[in-house]
Amino acid sequence: MTETDLGAAVQAATGQTLLRARQLGGGDSAATCAVEVADGSTVVTVVAKSFPQAGQAGAEAAGLRWLAEPGAVAVPGVLGHTDRWLITEHVEAAAPTAAAAEDFGRGFAALHAAGAPAFGAAPPGGPVDAWIGLAPLRNQPCARWPEFYAEHRVRPYLRQAADTGTLTTEEVAVVEQVLVRVDELAGPPEPPARLHGDLWHGNLHWGAGRAWLLDPAAHGGHRETDLATLQLFGCPHLERILAAYHEVSPLADGWRERIGLHQLHLLLVHVVLFGRSYAAQTVAAARSALGAAGPAPGLPVAGDVVAALCALARADVHALGVEGDDRPERSARTKGHIRGILDALVVALGAELGRRVTYAEARAVLGGDRTVADLHQQR
Repeated sequence: MTETDLGAAVQAATGQTLLRARQLGGGDSAATCAVEVADGSTVVTVVAKSFPQAGQAGAEAAGLRWLAEPGAVAVPGVLGHTDRWLITEHVEAAAPTAAAAEDFGRGFAALHAAGAPAFGAAPPGGPVDAWIGLAPLRNQPCARWPEFYAEHRVRPYLRQAADTGTLTTEEVAVVEQVLVRVDELAGPPEPPARLHGDLWHGNLHWGAGRAWLLDPAAHGGHRETDLATLQLFGCPHLERILAAYHEVSPLADGWRERIGLHQLHLLLVHVVLFGRSYAAQTVAAARSALGAAGPAPGLPVAGDVVAALCALARADVHALGVEGDDRPERSARTKGHIRGILDALVVALGAELGRRVTYAEARAVLGGDRTVADLHQQR
């Protein structure tokens, strides 16, 4: 991307003239810049985001507009787009606060309640064949959530992971059991909610006194999916968000036991895009989902998954060659990998113990300072 390309994109999308630009970073699917433009006699800062595939900018623009339409949560305004460029309002970053988290939780409940025409419905003006990161995402309307989720959010990525050998036959079998039993695992029927669709903490941007939704893969779905994926990789003030959400719109009984089920889609997308570093967490989420309905015949018990996760983590960390290597990119990769293993352990231990498990407990088990039997004794 050259400044000439960027200037042409800004001019085409907004009719404004580029003055200066600075790189904000590159995600997994796009490169993003903060751009100063001349808006009459005023200089304003906007965000310019480039995409590798034609149509992605328009798809994201449609999603942002759809999420903004109810006025329930903060969403950057769409200023214009071309086939591969999206120009949006710029929001300065600020420290997360408990008050902002609570406001977001209440607003997020209202956003979900704004609804969608069907499970799998695309935003108005959005494509049926969309994207989540660099992975394809099909927005196929369905009358029932279990059918939509199994056939259009889990099975395509599971099939790809199996075909490429990224997941083993045994790992695929665990997830397949979830799909076989998805009707009984799904919980009480709910109407289609207006989802962000790719909600992890990196797509929740903290500004001054508010949390903003970024980078959606918006569609009609189950509201528990957004809340479950927000818990995948950690989120500031998560419990405040959830408590405020429940004040406005309480979730159905058993929602915590369904977190693993609702995390499977985003985890499998990560497996497809980034490889086996997310395999253990995917299996742990599937095991957690199955644990809500009792053990499935022929599958390993949760305790076996815990042991396998610990062994995998120790072997993989050793293979990364962490000791004596202080390169920032190596350190960042290692920290991310360890956090993924800890997330998986929290899920697997929760299925084993039948209660919520803290990261401190998971770290103690991973480090060998405590055993699953120790945790059983303090239930």
